[in-house]
Amino acid sequence: MEPATIGKVTDVDEASRNTSVPVASSCSRKSVVSRAARILRIFLALSAVGSMVVMLFLSVIDEAEPMSLIEDARIRRGVMSSLFVLGLLVVALEDVFGINKSAVMLLLSGTIWTVLAVHYHPAESEKGALRLHKELNDGLLEVGSVVLFLLPAMGLVESIDHFGGFVPVMNMMTSSMFAANPTLARDKLMVSLFFITFCLSSLIDNLTATIVALKILHTVIPSSDSQHRHVCGGLVVIAANAGGAWSPIGDVTTTMLWIGGKISVGRTMHSLFLPSFV
Repeated sequence: MEPATIGKVTDVDEASRNTSVPVASSCSRKSVVSRAARILRIFLALSAVGSMVVMLFLSVIDEAEPMSLIEDARIRRGVMSSLFVLGLLVVALEDVFGINKSAVMLLLSGTIWTVLAVHYHPAESEKGALRLHKELNDGLLEVGSVVLFLLPAMGLVESIDHFGGFVPVMNMMTSSMFAANPTLARDKLMVSLFFITFCLSSLIDNLTATIVALKILHTVIPSSDSQHRHVCGGLVVIAANAGGAWSPIGDVTTTMLWIGGKISVGRTMHSLFLPSFV
């Protein structure tokens, strides 16, 4: 091998070694950061779930000194509110923690109900047992009313979709938006979905309007464009909540207030339409 060639090979080897050092150090830093993030995620998940479990065990143990503090109504409300906020944070960060939200909600509800039951002392006081029984009945009534509303609403939407009730609406949207100018179709779709959901939510419940709009959204936008689907889906939820706020029959809460004589139709629509639309 000639001396010139040997010098070139040596220069190339030195250059490759010099470039490999920063790459290796960068990879090592990324691995350290990834490992630290994973450890922090596990620690936060265990801390959140562990606090609920500890509170649950303290509630069922007799003569537990910390649980005597819940006799104070302010402390008891603070404990239950803190547990509720903690559970919501764990559910919101489900993808980060990797914990099933249904399991978290079951544990959270059991813990909160146990704390409330311990306060009433149902085993020692008949009056406390009756009050706890009333609380359980009220909670069951609220949950049952939501479930009994969801089942017919979702069944109605599925029946309409099964018999092609949404086909004319979807055909009208696709023909009017995508045929003329495909470049403006995305913006037109967002505006059209907003108006449809906003108007529909003022006549029916917010959840039903959201289900109908999402059915149309999933059909019009292909699954490959997941990012645009998510943006339009968030817009649908916002429009459904805004549309149901200004109409007395657009939401269960406003309907109950209207039936109870707490609000009037004209004043409610006049005062809340513009803020809801904005």
